[in-house]
Amino acid sequence: MLRFPLALLPRSAVVRIVQGPLRGYRWIVGAGPHGLWLGSYELPKQKRAMEFLKKGSVAYDIGANVGIYTLLFSECTGQAGWVHAFEPLPENLVFLDRHVRMNRRQNVSIHPFAVSSSAGKVRFAHTHSRFTGRLDSGGDMEVNAIALDEFVFDARNPAPSLMKLDVEGGELQVLHGARRLLSASPPIIFLATHGAEVHSACCDLLRSLGYQLEGIGGESIGMTDELVCLPPMR
Repeated sequence: MLRFPLALLPRSAVVRIVQGPLRGYRWIVGAGPHGLWLGSYELPKQKRAMEFLKKGSVAYDIGANVGIYTLLFSECTGQAGWVHAFEPLPENLVFLDRHVRMNRRQNVSIHPFAVSSSAGKVRFAHTHSRFTGRLDSGGDMEVNAIALDEFVFDARNPAPSLMKLDVEGGELQVLHGARRLLSASPPIIFLATHGAEVHSACCDLLRSLGYQLEGIGGESIGMTDELVCLPPMR
């Protein structure tokens, strides 16, 4: 019953998010699935992230896409906190920037980079959705990449207390490029893995650094690709 009227909404329409933590925020209909502005998109994950963020926190949104978690982190960390959002796809960056601006979020920095194991030029491929992409040596476009250790320790940006990592299969490269950060100032990580091999390798790496891993909804880590990774001594 709901699909027909939703299909009539112009893609350029700006609406208010209907429910959830970002209720009332402005959103562009054509930026992604309708669940984003209906407030149902990954709601358990959003609520779980809110448990760990407080005013004044620093959060990284790695694979920020069009900005739903960027806005959530901005709301949670407040004026005393900061959000660094990383997104390489030009079409996503347009929506990400507009969502940040139209909601007057002043504690967000947008970085037009892929995050990987090292800095440089990398090939990037679009996936099944026009809103997502992944690192791929045979990809259809070239983007700039950075490593988190360089971003934090060389560029002297504040380390995150929490980071969300969802990069369509490049998760292990991101973690390899953050080994110093994960040892010296380990953040809480909300990790979405893509593929059994990547999932296993990421879990092994994080466990070797003392992380405790659990499913977003309490599932065993072998039964889900959405993990909450808690650093040692937390």
